[in-house]
Amino acid sequence: MSKRLFIAIKINPTEELLGRVSLFQENLKEENINWIKPDHFHLTLKFLGKTSLNKIEGMVKVLEKCIKKELAFNLSLSEHGVFGSKYSPRVIWVGVEPEQKLINLSRSISFEMEGFGFELDRQNFVPHLTIARIRKLKNKAHFQQVFERLGSRIQFQQEISEVILFESKLQSKGAEYIELAKIPLG
Repeated sequence: MSKRLFIAIKINPTEELLGRVSLFQENLKEENINWIKPDHFHLTLKFLGKTSLNKIEGMVKVLEKCIKKELAFNLSLSEHGVFGSKYSPRVIWVGVEPEQKLINLSRSISFEMEGFGFELDRQNFVPHLTIARIRKLKNKAHFQQVFERLGSRIQFQQEISEVILFESKLQSKGAEYIELAKIPLG
């Protein structure tokens, strides 16, 4: 028996963030884009995937030791970006700061999870908040115009005081996220 897991920081969206996402949605309503529900906003630090149930308790204990070494900090959102090329974007995201603190936290978690059989990520970790997944664009030029017009910095700050081990249950109406463990920062 197993669960599909990931380790993340929950993002509590402000009115400004919700307003910006809404502007993107309104301006791109003709496109085939899957918008992330605001209550699902999170910053993934490590995707684990299929995880044996008998590993979870031990993983939480190791994560507690690892994460308690880090102090709480403030997180800010920065510029928008896309994964994929400019001509074939796949994901719309918002960057986050402080990048180096998040990179170090993700790296520390990844090293600890390696002891449970999870490989280190091959790609460099890019801290980001995914706001949409693009299925297909009908009008790429329009998308680029909207993206450039709405691409200014968002005024957003949140204190980060915990990391969460989530279970992700894939369902026909989208993923359901279940908090399995909340691990406070030091």
